[in-house]
Amino acid sequence: MTELFQLVRDTWAVVRALGKGAYGHVYHVINVKNGVQAALKAESKSQADRVLKMEKNVLQGFKGVKGAIQLISMGTTDSFSYIVMTLCGADLTKICTTLGKITDGTLLRLAIRTLLCLKQLHEIGFVHRDVKPCNFAISAASARTIYVFDFGMTRRYAAKNEKNEWFIKRKRTRVSFRGTLRYCSLAVHQRLEQGRVDDLWSWAFMAVELRDPLPWAHLSHPETVQAVKEETPIEKLCTTGLE
Repeated sequence: MTELFQLVRDTWAVVRALGKGAYGHVYHVINVKNGVQAALKAESKSQADRVLKMEKNVLQGFKGVKGAIQLISMGTTDSFSYIVMTLCGADLTKICTTLGKITDGTLLRLAIRTLLCLKQLHEIGFVHRDVKPCNFAISAASARTIYVFDFGMTRRYAAKNEKNEWFIKRKRTRVSFRGTLRYCSLAVHQRLEQGRVDDLWSWAFMAVELRDPLPWAHLSHPETVQAVKEETPIEKLCTTGLE
């Protein structure tokens, strides 16, 4: 995507690359007309799996929601599609690595604010399906604000009918694995449809790991991880000093 290092639509100039993954690249950009700084996520039109549309749908749902990441602009060029959104600061993985062992007070504040992020996402009809520390970040403008982001695996679980009333979509009986092995719920291991509760299980595992290692953190085989999750009582997860 070399053309990204030129002006995008004569408006957005790339400052630096922020990251890249299987589904696209993210850049720190600045609006050359008004100086606004933002994040631009670009996706090649030639790649097989296209997830930017889902990201756009979630961000459009967040329009006007206080404390949620906002869609600023979107568009296409000859070779890629892009969205421009609120610029985030460091993610929770980087923050906790920098701070080392965090205090109980900091843990509680992070847990509450990340839970609020998921509440906002669920209220607009989506489940995240990949809740983990690196998908939450502080605002570039204020460390008191935390955003949830990276909606490539997000799925709509509820929608509104012609009367503007919410209804829950029918669950699929068998689904593919979606998420991250360390944080996913037991339902994900069992290939069941994910709902809001599965985001909350992932959030709980994430909150524990912000302070102490999860009992299955050193494991990589899906069946073994599932077995340890099934055998670990919630009381043990909520006890500090896990090894």
